[in-house]
Amino acid sequence: KNYVETEINSATDNPLIDTDQQTVFHSGNFLGQYIAFSMDLLRHSLGLIAKHIDTQIALLVSPEFNNNNLPPSLIENPNNNIQFGLKGLQICANSIMPILLHQGNHITHLYPTHAEQYNQNINSQSFASSNLTWNSIEIMKHYLAISLIFAIQSIELKTFTEFQNYNTRAYLSPKLIPLYKTIYEILGCEISEQKPLIRYIHEQSLDSYVHKLVDDLNNPNGSILKSI
Repeated sequence: KNYVETEINSATDNPLIDTDQQTVFHSGNFLGQYIAFSMDLLRHSLGLIAKHIDTQIALLVSPEFNNNNLPPSLIENPNNNIQFGLKGLQICANSIMPILLHQGNHITHLYPTHAEQYNQNINSQSFASSNLTWNSIEIMKHYLAISLIFAIQSIELKTFTEFQNYNTRAYLSPKLIPLYKTIYEILGCEISEQKPLIRYIHEQSLDSYVHKLVDDLNNPNGSILKSI
């Protein structure tokens, strides 16, 4: 943000027009590539964050990774052979993460070309990079929504493993409690000390949960952002 604000208010690239003095300040360069550089870096960072979260989800759902006695796929009752917990949701997350990684490739390094009969030796690709970044941000919102569901389910099952109840709020840090309560409010669910967020897969629609969380993330004044 600071980089873009500095560049956009300087004369090293785009012209600055002083309407009071009827003067234009410029250095003859009109590339605007700082936008492309910034957007490329943002997409790259989103991909790395998604990969990091993907690994954390794998640690939560896979007993092979010694996940502190959490059941496979975060199934509430591992002895119930017809329940598959959050397995489907993990597969969905696994499908999203590679897209974010792929779109994290830098377009400025690979694809600039000449333009305007060589008036531009290279073009900035700022518009293309910005469009890709917009798309990555939209995808990332869905990925974060899925991750929040995994987080709630895992801490509730961990609470039961340690304390034989689902009174998770009693064991969360004060800074996490507002987010925990906010997720439940957005999903339209009641916090229960008798069961986790997801007990039987047929009791709720996980895709509707994801959409509700994404809708809140799309709101600049959404409850999730206010709770953290």
